[in-house]
Amino acid sequence: MILAIDTGTATLGWALVSHRGVVHDLGALLLPATRGKTVHDEFERRCARQVIELDHLLPGVTLLAAEALSFPRSSKAVASVSLCWGMLIAMTHLRQVPRFRVPPKRWQHALLNTPMRVPIDYTELKRRLLSHILKTAAPAAKSAAGSLSAAATNHALDAAGIGIYTATIANTSACRSR
Repeated sequence: MILAIDTGTATLGWALVSHRGVVHDLGALLLPATRGKTVHDEFERRCARQVIELDHLLPGVTLLAAEALSFPRSSKAVASVSLCWGMLIAMTHLRQVPRFRVPPKRWQHALLNTPMRVPIDYTELKRRLLSHILKTAAPAAKSAAGSLSAAATNHALDAAGIGIYTATIANTSACRSR
């Protein structure tokens, strides 16, 4: 089973995807800011909560696939994604689960079957991911996809896309070597 992650600390999308590309479950951890807490306190609280939640998903996982580090213009966003990656590295190291980094544009273009130079049509990407899940996913994933809040849906679908893409290349040497 692949645990696919759309990284972040305030919102983290996840999906459990078989090596055949079937989405078994998906969701998102939405961790809004707590009034009166510092940015540092919030990062610590969110990372700690993610460790607890993701630890429940790791049994049976043979590969963790996560959106590769990106470096947006906001230092707060860079810190969020970097902290999430640090947590994922530590968890997978302790559990001896291999990791695979997936650049965002790579999986998006692959699922849309478009060249890298073409802008991403996010509406079409979401439509295709939902269609794939509704046609092929396990009942838990279908149920989750229909019950997620708008804020959680995009992150959970991104994680599913990362997992589906990873499943299609999971037997390549590039994926095995990471």
